Amino acid sequence: MTLIISGDLMIRKLVPILLLIFSNVFASQAMLNDDSWKEVKNKNGVVIYSQKSKLSKALAFKAVGDLEAPIEQILELLRRVDLATSWMPRLASKKVITSISDFEAITYSVNDLPWPFTDRDMILSNSLIIDRESKKLVVEIKSVKDKNYPIVAKNVRSIVHLGQTWMEPLGERRTRVTVIVLIDPMGHIPMWLVNLLQKNLPYNLLKNLEREAARSDFPLRPSFKKVLKELYNRN
Repeated sequence: MTLIISGDLMIRKLVPILLLIFSNVFASQAMLNDDSWKEVKNKNGVVIYSQKSKLSKALAFKAVGDLEAPIEQILELLRRVDLATSWMPRLASKKVITSISDFEAITYSVNDLPWPFTDRDMILSNSLIIDRESKKLVVEIKSVKDKNYPIVAKNVRSIVHLGQTWMEPLGERRTRVTVIVLIDPMGHIPMWLVNLLQKNLPYNLLKNLEREAARSDFPLRPSFKKVLKELYNRN
C-alpha cells in the first residue's frame, strides 16, 4: 500500500483506503483530550506531558522536541527495523513479520524489563501516514493479533492503545518530533510503578533517535524522497 498518489484511476482506487487510514488516526487522537495534557518534565529541549485515559489506568504520555537531526535520517531509522535495538529504550529484539510496503509493516518485538518483572512482547501494525493539510508525517503504531505469534509463557503481551510519532522539518538538519504513547504493559505491575517507569520512555526515545539520526548517513529510499519532495520541495 502506498500513500503517494498519481493519476485519477489511482486516486479513485485509494480514496476508500485513505479515508479509512485517516479515520483511524482521528479516532486514535479522540482517545485523548488536547486540553488535558499536563507538563511533567522539561529537560534538554524535550517537554513531556501526561494525561489520564478512559482506555487504561496507565497514563498517556506526549513528548515534544526539536531534534538536531534531518527528517530523512529519522524516517530511515524508523523504517529500518533491524537497527531498532540500537536506539529504542529497553528493546531486546524486534523483527518484521510482514513487510507490506515502505509505508507499512507488521512487527514483533520483545522489551527487556528489570527483575523481578517478566519481559513484555508486542505485535504491532506500523503505518507511515502523510498529513498533507498540516504538512506533517506521522508513524502510527497499534497492537494487532497474529496467529503465528501466540502468547508464550516466558513473556507478557503488552497492548499499545495508541502510538504516534509526528514529524516536520525545521530546516535541513532539524526536525520537530512529537511522540504520543498509551501503552498498557498488562501483567502484575503496580500501576503507579508503570506510570513512573513510562514517564521517561518518550524522553529517552527522542534523545536516542536524535543521537542516531544525527550521525547516520543512510541512502533515502525513493518512495520517501517522493514524499519529502512533494510536501517540502526537498531534493
